[in-house]
Amino acid sequence: VTWQFKGLILFGVIGLLTVWNGTMTKQWREELDKQLESYE
Repeated sequence: VTWQFKGLILFGVIGLLTVWNGTMTKQWREELDKQLESYE
């Protein structure tokens, strides 16, 4: 396995984590907004 291939895998994993983290954060924010609205 070359270092270029390792870099490609690392780049792909980071990209997936970024996208996954973004969707999770979005869902979490929406849930938080709903709870804040119910408190008012």
